[in-house]
Amino acid sequence: MTGFILADLRRLWAGSLVVVLLIAFATALGVAVTLQERALRLGSARAADRFDLVVGAPGSETQLLLSSVFLQPSPLPLMPGDVLSKLAADPRISWAAPVGFGDSFSGYPIVGTSTTLVGTLSALSEGRSFAAAGEAVIGAAVTLPLGYAVKPMHGVAGGETHTELAYRITGRLAPTGTSWDRAILVPIQAIWGLHGMGAHDHEGEEAHEEKPAGDLAAATAYDEPRSP
Repeated sequence: MTGFILADLRRLWAGSLVVVLLIAFATALGVAVTLQERALRLGSARAADRFDLVVGAPGSETQLLLSSVFLQPSPLPLMPGDVLSKLAADPRISWAAPVGFGDSFSGYPIVGTSTTLVGTLSALSEGRSFAAAGEAVIGAAVTLPLGYAVKPMHGVAGGETHTELAYRITGRLAPTGTSWDRAILVPIQAIWGLHGMGAHDHEGEEAHEEKPAGDLAAATAYDEPRSP
């Protein structure tokens, strides 16, 4: 019986080889899909691990998550300015940080936030955190040196370059294995100022404190931003 099988294999060796290769390919494809699915689940969990709760304006919850956690560009509706201060004052919340989008540089998203979120994402591997509107902290995968001047561009591609302010890179975050490794983090006050939004004084009548572009670098309190 064995002789007949070996004889058939020798006679039909090409077809047998094709069958073996197809089985090997199917097995390898199944293993690769399983591993990629597991890596995607782990990567998603790792990215979302630093965000216990995401608060946004009414709209698509999926798009809110993709934009705020995975930094996928999308025009999201803005939140009322007083929401941030109310969240920060809530005793049930340990910390709250704003996240603002809209600008980019060389394909890297520029994200406006506070030093609270910068310290939560990862430790600094180089330099220091931002301390003025004209400073920035970059993710581990951003291929720019410390001290480099980043000129923000409105939108993802094809937008106009903001001439009012350039960000000087002062620090680099340690790798996180998430989309934030490719982000350029800047003070949220700078994002608000570049896009014509000033801070509000909620004592009595709201008073707009819009700073001219030349005075953006004079803003302070980057760990506790006042809401526009």
